Amino acid sequence: MNRLWFSKKRNIFIALISMLTIVGVIATLTINTHIKDTLSNRVTILDTFEITKLWVIEDVRDYLSTTDSTWESNKRNSHFSNELKSRLYGTSYTKDSFIQATNVSIVDCQYTLDTETYMFFVSANVTIDNETKELRFIVYVDNNMIYDIMSI
Repeated sequence: MNRLWFSKKRNIFIALISMLTIVGVIATLTINTHIKDTLSNRVTILDTFEITKLWVIEDVRDYLSTTDSTWESNKRNSHFSNELKSRLYGTSYTKDSFIQATNVSIVDCQYTLDTETYMFFVSANVTIDNETKELRFIVYVDNNMIYDIMSI
C-alpha cells in the first residue's frame, strides 16, 4: 500500500512539473510575441540624434581640454570637418590657441528636430586656472561631421 501511495504521488508530481513546463513555454512565446510587436512599432528617429549627441559631447569635451600631449589625437579622432579642424586645431599646437581646461563637465546638450542640419546646444562647466566658468556652444552637424562651432 505504501508503494502504491508513493507511485501516485510521483505521478502527480511528474504531471505537475509537465504542466508547469508547458505553461512556462506558452507564456514565454506569448511574451516574446508582445516584445517583438512593441519593438517593431518603436519610433527610431531619435536614435540617430542621441548617438550623434554622444559624439558631439565627446568632441566638444576633447577640444576644451586639449593640451600639448592630446592635441594630435584629439584632432585626428574628432568628427570635425577638415576645414573646422584646420581652423580650430591649426597645423601645430600653440598654447594660446586652446582653453586647456583641467576639468570639463557637460551640463546640458539639446538638439533641434526641425532642421535638415542638426543643431546642438551644448552647455559646459570648465575649470581653467582653478576658476570654473560656464561656456555655451551651438554645434552644427551635417553628414556625420561637425562643420561649425559657435560660442554663445
